[in-house]
Amino acid sequence: MTHAELKQRLGDWLGGANAIRLPPSVRTDLLNVAQRELCRQYDMRWNEATDTFDTGAGTASYVLPAAFSRPYEMWYIDPDSRGVVFLKFLLLDEFDSLYPDVTKTGRPAHFTTWGDTLLLGPTPNLIVTVNRAYYCYLPDLVADGDHNALTDQAWELVLFKALGDTHRYGLDDARIPVWIARAQ
Repeated sequence: MTHAELKQRLGDWLGGANAIRLPPSVRTDLLNVAQRELCRQYDMRWNEATDTFDTGAGTASYVLPAAFSRPYEMWYIDPDSRGVVFLKFLLLDEFDSLYPDVTKTGRPAHFTTWGDTLLLGPTPNLIVTVNRAYYCYLPDLVADGDHNALTDQAWELVLFKALGDTHRYGLDDARIPVWIARAQ
């Protein structure tokens, strides 16, 4: 379902709410907030992503993808035919405790994230291609024709979540608890 169709459905479900009672910009915000909150709260196939990046020998930190939410797994193929090496996620304090000196290098075994940065430990002493699977945020719905896999295949989830959030805009509708339960 497209952005325009979802905005129209919001108004329809609210008893034909007009552009004054629920302006198009607020409908867009409600839909995007719903979509972001769903991506933040749940591991769904619609917000799964994969990519690769090459390490640099002596480089410990790498920029995360812009839409990165949280990691799932990372791995690389050891060039000395040791097979696949899965990197273990550590919390920042554990990571810092194990790898306090970024000048010490070796084959990466762990990773952590902080802000927009991915840190590998130990600092790589070789160049390898790291395969990364992670959960991401979906792009905001902006243009009327915008849509994505979530709005195509689970549009009702986004709609009911947005309807349940209309109380944040000051709308009072007795059906809001029903919509919240339906989104759950």
